[in-house]
Amino acid sequence: MAVLAALQRRGYAVTYAANGSEALKILETQRPDIVILDLVMPDMDGLTVLRRMRLSPALADVPVIVLAGMISENQMLRAKELGAESLIKCCVTMKELCQRIGERLQATAVAAY
Repeated sequence: MAVLAALQRRGYAVTYAANGSEALKILETQRPDIVILDLVMPDMDGLTVLRRMRLSPALADVPVIVLAGMISENQMLRAKELGAESLIKCCVTMKELCQRIGERLQATAVAAY
């Protein structure tokens, strides 16, 4: 929740999902500019959410930043294979997280032209 509050204070419009199923339900009706996805969530892990996003034509190209406290090399490789833009340890500073979000959003805006 600290990430949510920090992003809102920086002016980002944020939609929060408490678990993987809720995230996928929200993504059925909203197409975000970027998704910040935790690997450890109730009911469904982040890799499953990411895989399902990539199978959806409407969500296949949405940039995803994966947050993980303890990530194994296998999980890291799988997230990259599934198209995660960036992998960040949860101990990242808000400044660094916001910098990565900003960079990704700029790259997306440039690619749209």
